[in-house]
Amino acid sequence: MQTLKFGITVMTEDGEDKFKAFIEIYKSGLRLVGAANATGLLAAGAAYQAFEKRSEAQSSIRTIIVFFFAGVVAFIIAQMFMFLLQVYMDNYFRRQSEPTEWEEKISSNGHIKPTAPTDYLRMAKYDLIIFSFSGLFSLILFLFGLGFAGLFLLAL
Repeated sequence: MQTLKFGITVMTEDGEDKFKAFIEIYKSGLRLVGAANATGLLAAGAAYQAFEKRSEAQSSIRTIIVFFFAGVVAFIIAQMFMFLLQVYMDNYFRRQSEPTEWEEKISSNGHIKPTAPTDYLRMAKYDLIIFSFSGLFSLILFLFGLGFAGLFLLAL
């Protein structure tokens, strides 16, 4: 925090604030893609039941269901690695400061092996890569499912 003239206090952005803003933007986009995949999956399931008398239509709808289902699975993986990324980055930022009294007592008793901040940063890097690619893969699967649904509607 920085105090300006007349006692006005302004938050200065440090690395932790920038990281949290970055994660919030990605979290918002990822939730949108996950909801879109889940909605597409539900709609494709309903269409599968609606076209139960037309076997040629059901084979196309099965393909659409696979795309949306794979998109939901990719969303779940991205969500899981985003959570791990946040945990590792929180630990990294916490290790930048001096350890608290209880952390010193626990680590001095040998119960917890002290971890260097760079170890947390390295693990966060891997989680960021997996999180980014699985989120992108979920988006691509949604777009393919949407494209196949559009082609199916044009063929009716």
